[in-house]
Amino acid sequence: RLVFRQEGPGKTEDRMADWTPTVGLNNSFMVNTYYPLYSEFFRCLGFRVELPQKALQEGIERKRAPFCYPAEAAHGYFAALLERKPDFLFLPHVKGVFVGQDKGPSTVCPLSQGEPYYLSTAFKDHPHLIKLEENRRVLRPVLDFSRGVESASEAMTDLATALGRSRKEARNAFTQAM
Repeated sequence: RLVFRQEGPGKTEDRMADWTPTVGLNNSFMVNTYYPLYSEFFRCLGFRVELPQKALQEGIERKRAPFCYPAEAAHGYFAALLERKPDFLFLPHVKGVFVGQDKGPSTVCPLSQGEPYYLSTAFKDHPHLIKLEENRRVLRPVLDFSRGVESASEAMTDLATALGRSRKEARNAFTQAM
């Protein structure tokens, strides 16, 4: 909650024009952990970040298997996010997080890693997701922060070029976001 009060909606995004293109981020798992990085990165590239405000029960009911509560909530938040109709969806696959210099690489929970894939499957018939998929506006980078946040620079740069930004703009945005 503290992350979203300091860095989330109500800050910079509210000052951006209504016509500014939007990137939707699900309010779940590793997006919460790296939200300040993601939101600042997209803001620097000229996008407004959209977050779901509450988990919808109809989204939770789309789960195709028993899940832990956070994964069920991810389904509910994703349904709410799709109702906001963002211009792009950002569904990162986070493989690892940094746990310290002497700890070695880490691996994120498989349910957290799989979020972009099982949500895409559960909502494959949702009209807005279909439209975004057809227009190649679903961004699914594979990110590995296990060697530090800066280790995701190349993947985020590639993602920005898919959004029509130059590699220089992308590197600058990533540096600013860090």
